[in-house]
Amino acid sequence: MKHNKTIEAEAQNFVSLKRNKFGIVPSTRKITFGVGLGLFAMLIIFSVVQITAYNSLSTQGIELSKIQQQIAKIKKENTNLSEQLYIMSAYNTIASSAATLGFTEAKTSIVFVDTPQPLAIRQ
Repeated sequence: MKHNKTIEAEAQNFVSLKRNKFGIVPSTRKITFGVGLGLFAMLIIFSVVQITAYNSLSTQGIELSKIQQQIAKIKKENTNLSEQLYIMSAYNTIASSAATLGFTEAKTSIVFVDTPQPLAIRQ
């Protein structure tokens, strides 16, 4: 009989440990359902985050491609302008442009004086 009372006391303690704060003993079926529902919700949240991240990366990839195309276009235009600059700055091009504008070659020669002149004369 003493042995039965201790078993009942231990059983009572075991049941009291499993009760929640409202004094209700939850069933394992409800706990399993709650855990499964929580895991499913986390799966949905992580899937949405992953889809958003992939969408952002693909949009950035498209923008990067457009920028690279613009860079290639500007480099090609820069090369063409450099070629035009070299052609326009050539002596023959400048001489022919000067002739069409009415400029002529100077008939007198320019004389350079090598002796330095004083900047100020003393009195």
